[in-house]
Amino acid sequence: MSKLLYLVGAVVVLLITLSFLSHRLPPTTEVALISTEAVVEEKTESTQDWQAVLKSVPSYFKTPDDNKAENTKNEPKRMPTEARLIAVVNLDNVSEAAGVFVLPGEVEPKMFKAGETWLAPWEISSVNANFVTWVNTEDNTEVKQRLF
Repeated sequence: MSKLLYLVGAVVVLLITLSFLSHRLPPTTEVALISTEAVVEEKTESTQDWQAVLKSVPSYFKTPDDNKAENTKNEPKRMPTEARLIAVVNLDNVSEAAGVFVLPGEVEPKMFKAGETWLAPWEISSVNANFVTWVNTEDNTEVKQRLF
């Protein structure tokens, strides 16, 4: 009977040892996954030129000339109302008046009569007592700029 107990005890110790070792080792699926990822990385690095791929996609890569053209298209249209109308004055002729403006970025005021402009394609069509009417010569749109 003692021989049987020794044999059962040895088998139990062997099973405990094998169980402990099997739980300490990583699963074989993780080892296989890590090894396949390493192989995939090596293949992609050696076979593809990522810069050439990105340059071949027109929506991603734009030449510097295209970028300049796009930036100029995105600039907002300037309006004549950017200049501040500070006065309306009568000229020597009683029927003729002019608007006095301070242009953007300037300190000195400038005077413009009907038909004159400071910003193409806009020109003054009429000068009234408290407003000036600007007309776009390209599309005939009108903008009224009030005093102050």
